[in-house]
Amino acid sequence: MIAIVTGCLLVALFTLAASLVRIHPVALGVIYVTVFLIAAALIYERLGFDTWTIAILIGGLCLYLGYMGYTGYAERNYDGPVQLEYIRYVATHGKPPPPAQCLICHHPPLYYFLAAGVLRFFEITRLAPATVGLQIFSLLLFMVLLAFAVKTMLRFTHEKRLLHLATALVVFWPYSVLLSVRVHNDALAGTLMAAALYYTVRFHQDDTPRDILLAGTFTALGLATKSSTVVMVALLLSVVALKLVQKPNRLRILQRAGAVCLMFAAALTFNAVTREPPASAKSRDLCHRVLGNACDIGRHQWVGNESYNYLYIDARSFLKEPYLIAEKDGSGRELFWNNLVKTSLFGTHNRVPDIETSYEVNRNVAGIMNGLLFVMTGYLGIGFAFASKPAARKYGILIGAVGSCVAFMIAFRAMIPAPHHTDFRHIFVVLVPMTLLYVTVVGHARSRGLALEWVGRFLAMAFVALSIFYYVPKRSLIMKSTHTVVSRPLASYGRMRPEGTLWDEASNLIFEENQRVELTFEGERNVREIDISLDNNDGYEIVLEGQTESRVITVGPHPKRRNGLARYTQRVDPPVAAVRKIRLRALSGDQAYSMGHMILR
Repeated sequence: MIAIVTGCLLVALFTLAASLVRIHPVALGVIYVTVFLIAAALIYERLGFDTWTIAILIGGLCLYLGYMGYTGYAERNYDGPVQLEYIRYVATHGKPPPPAQCLICHHPPLYYFLAAGVLRFFEITRLAPATVGLQIFSLLLFMVLLAFAVKTMLRFTHEKRLLHLATALVVFWPYSVLLSVRVHNDALAGTLMAAALYYTVRFHQDDTPRDILLAGTFTALGLATKSSTVVMVALLLSVVALKLVQKPNRLRILQRAGAVCLMFAAALTFNAVTREPPASAKSRDLCHRVLGNACDIGRHQWVGNESYNYLYIDARSFLKEPYLIAEKDGSGRELFWNNLVKTSLFGTHNRVPDIETSYEVNRNVAGIMNGLLFVMTGYLGIGFAFASKPAARKYGILIGAVGSCVAFMIAFRAMIPAPHHTDFRHIFVVLVPMTLLYVTVVGHARSRGLALEWVGRFLAMAFVALSIFYYVPKRSLIMKSTHTVVSRPLASYGRMRPEGTLWDEASNLIFEENQRVELTFEGERNVREIDISLDNNDGYEIVLEGQTESRVITVGPHPKRRNGLARYTQRVDPPVAAVRKIRLRALSGDQAYSMGHMILR
């Protein structure tokens, strides 16, 4: 503990010095990253982790820093801007905004109070942009989450190979990378839920007063951060109920449980007194009291809410579409299990996958990872089917944690059947018991000398390797070294799209900078004018391939900044005769390229 406090003081002194003396940003970044990684390694060593576990954890932190370096704070964070709006409001006014002010302003305020302090610190010191400072805050929280995850694993296994496999799965799980630097209350909620899980497990195993109080404390703090922490309330109270049945000293258990319930009540009271009262009758109904503005999510995103949607798993759509698209049928959004399991990889996307990582090579990798996850889930299911009663008792607390999380997600989706309400981020903590159960099946196969051990290891190691490859910065190299041709019929884009149409509309042709689009049609045409709509802030090259010549035309970016698509009417003078096909490619822009329509005259 002394080493940790000393390290923090040294970092604080260096930060103060850096704010007073001019240091090149690159040099400052290198120094901070080096200090951060060394401090993290020392902290993990003080916690008793072995060398390979520490190496895996530090490797994960390096990957998270790399991911933060080439993505914006809103990457795979569909409500990132409103999260920042909430934080800025608290930093300015010292209190939460009215619930109706923004989409997420109904959330409990603890994270936003802490994040507002971080925001002001970076605005005053100017050590980094405010959004980067908030991402660093999330990274520090996730570093703590990983520590509690490993400590929970050590409560069930000390076998190094199994521990390392479970640690690698949690550290390099695709959603771990996303959550590690996300500007979102999920960052704090996930950490508090991981701490609550650890102390609940300790209380279940050791029955010590300190552990139930710590479990209650972290759960109460979680309730003051995000409502989904109710899954830990259910788990902790279930453990208390079990002990009331099994243990003789019921009065002592009830006293501890009473203290914990007072903590929960204090957290809920904190949420109530820091919020403004509902302003309208609509906001006072049951749904809005429980879920706030989440009740107002657009019905165009709603899906079926029948028993079929909760019982059926569609393997075909799970394997065919690598990402879960909230507004696209066929991506698995209709089915609870498809939605929940698929979003455990790369989250929920609104219309199209995020542009900074979801390019063609990564889409193929994501497809393979979907397949591996599907097989790994089946592997875990086989282990459950053949589990013995002693094993079920030993790991019952983990099974209970999984059950609590799944029950919450079913209830959440049943209230408002929208894909975002089945996103894995709400119960990210379930990754810890799930990976523990997975490596337990691997260890069981090993103890029996079964080849299934190596099957489980191969699946997990391949999954981890692909996840690392997915997030390693490589986009520029891929775009320069690979070129593909995308062929589409021109007739599919003959309907005029008005200016301002969103660039990611499903009917648009969306492509990447290393892709050349070929628009084909029957016969030959004489072209004197092109009417086309393109993403407004990009530059494009259009090539008309005629019988005797090829004419090159460049358009964009639009001189007047617009939202969405901009329309261009380009005269071709002199006209190009006998055009057989048209080529289109991006010349410059923001990595998001799209065409709404193309009409030849």
